[in-house]
Amino acid sequence: MLTKDDIGCGDADIVFLVEHSSLDTGSSIDHQGDTVMELIDLWEDQDRSIRVGVVAYNDQVDNILHLTDVNSHKSQTKNKIQSYTDTIHRPHNHDLHASGEANLAKVLDFVKDNNVFDDSRPGVPKVVIPIIHQMPTYDRARQNIVEAGQDLVGECVSIVALLVRNHGELHDDTVTQMVQQPTAGSSGGDDFVLEFSSYQYLEDQADDKKLFNCRHH
Repeated sequence: MLTKDDIGCGDADIVFLVEHSSLDTGSSIDHQGDTVMELIDLWEDQDRSIRVGVVAYNDQVDNILHLTDVNSHKSQTKNKIQSYTDTIHRPHNHDLHASGEANLAKVLDFVKDNNVFDDSRPGVPKVVIPIIHQMPTYDRARQNIVEAGQDLVGECVSIVALLVRNHGELHDDTVTQMVQQPTAGSSGGDDFVLEFSSYQYLEDQADDKKLFNCRHH
């Protein structure tokens, strides 16, 4: 299982979960897409064999980039991501819009139940990286998130959460339990969580090569 410090240090199949709820904005969607694209550039420059998928979520789920989609052609991969997230240069022609509630449990279940990792490479670590800005306030819904996360972890999928704290509703215990490795002596939840004060800061960290950069440790 990979921790936050392991990402970018070796081969991996990684699926990003991009949030676009009503608490988000066009710019926050754009920042998330740019963050993923910055990481694609970083990992290719360092000759890492890392494939990327992207699933978008609010109260609906959309698998917008499969692991096998054009990952051998960086420009095509980035163009596909931009077609969904670029709200700055194509404000009326992108495919993701801020609406609805962020159903994190639903998207985690989607990854598990819809064969998102079916085309993952044998022996290569599988990682889900959810970008989280909104969470439900009621207990049952938060427990659904924990259970969905643990179901994925139980299938040998690492979850490394990126929390964006500006104006969103987050619940730290839920996140910790969602990512927690259940085996005795395993790493604690803090090894699987990164926090950011804003979507802009998240993108800045990726742009400055300070996010998931093994050489920056």
